[in-house]
Amino acid sequence: MCPRIVDTGLRTIEEKLRAIGFYSKNRYEWCIADCAAAISNITSVTLYDTLGAEAMEAMLEETQLRAIVCSAEHVESFLKFAKKSQLQHLIYFDHLSQNVLDEVAAAGLKITRFEDAIKEGQEQLGDNDDFCDVAPKPESIFTVCYTSGSTGRAKGALLPNRGFLASASNIDLFDANF
Repeated sequence: MCPRIVDTGLRTIEEKLRAIGFYSKNRYEWCIADCAAAISNITSVTLYDTLGAEAMEAMLEETQLRAIVCSAEHVESFLKFAKKSQLQHLIYFDHLSQNVLDEVAAAGLKITRFEDAIKEGQEQLGDNDDFCDVAPKPESIFTVCYTSGSTGRAKGALLPNRGFLASASNIDLFDANF
C-alpha cells in the first residue's frame, strides 16, 4: 500500500497514535491493508454496521480519521460525514459506479481504488523497503476496538502491540487441534 496514500489519513493523537479506518466485511484486502498499517506503525480503527450512524460520527470525531479503507458498499455512507469530520480520503475495494465516484468528488473527498493504492506503493518503494518513519514498538497502539456502547456512547479500547506480540509468541504452546 502506498505510504503517501496512507499518510494522508494519519493524525497524531496525543503524539502516539497515527490511525486509518477500516469498514468492510473480513476479506483479503482488509488483511493486506491492516498488515501494511501495522508494519508502518499506523493504528487500525475498525468501524462496523451495528454501531449505527451516531456512533460512527462519534468515532470519526474521536479518532479524527482522515482515511478509511472500505468496501464499495460502504463508500456512500461516508458522504454525510465529509463536512462534519476530518475525513479526506477513501480507499475502496470492488467496483463503484461513475455516479458514486462523482458524488464522492462533490463531497470533497479523494477516492482511490485499492489496487491503485497497491500499485502506487510498489512504484514509490521500488527496491527500498525502508518506508516506515517510526518503527512499531511494544507500547505502540496496534488497534482501536470500539465497544457496542451498551452503557452509553461506544468507547474505543486501545490495544497495544505488546498484547498481540505476547499472544503470537505463545502460539506454539497450544495444540493445533484446539
